[in-house]
Amino acid sequence: MRKFLKIIAVIALSSSMAFSMISMSACSGKGKKGDDSAKKTSAKKKSAKAPKSLPSSAVPVPTIGASGEQEAEEVEEVYSYNVIRSDGRRKRDPFTPIVINEITPVMQYDISQMGVNGVIMHGVKTANVLTPNGKSTKVRIGDSIGINGGVVIDVGLDGVRVRETYLDVRGRIQEYERVINNKPYSSK
Repeated sequence: MRKFLKIIAVIALSSSMAFSMISMSACSGKGKKGDDSAKKTSAKKKSAKAPKSLPSSAVPVPTIGASGEQEAEEVEEVYSYNVIRSDGRRKRDPFTPIVINEITPVMQYDISQMGVNGVIMHGVKTANVLTPNGKSTKVRIGDSIGINGGVVIDVGLDGVRVRETYLDVRGRIQEYERVINNKPYSSK
């Protein structure tokens, strides 16, 4: 509907301009300067009141050629802008997914306090890990677990193998592999 209205506005503008040009050329043959200048100012007022063309991204604009036929020219306007925050950084791309690092119940306790409640070996290997507060959570290979930034590296019938990284006293990175056994933690 908008394109239709834009085309109608452009046609009306071009026809009013053509009419004013024809009337100006017919009036210019009289030879009196006073009449000629008065008609020019009235023509300027009429053209000023005519609607201006609206911006469009690729709308064919009809024009009248020398032979009197309508020709379509394609007008293309490209809009680009740079949105910058008040702190000088650019705003994030709205099409990138938002990643939120949620703290799951298995990330709140040490690995020694957890136990494995069950294992599913069909398809994606999944283990049901029981935390000290009695909640069970499903974990897969690659999930974060434990308070020391552990990552699940294997799920098997003997338990869940976890790789944790520590900084030792000298500032070096140390990696340890720990196993969560199949015996769930009991608070007794």
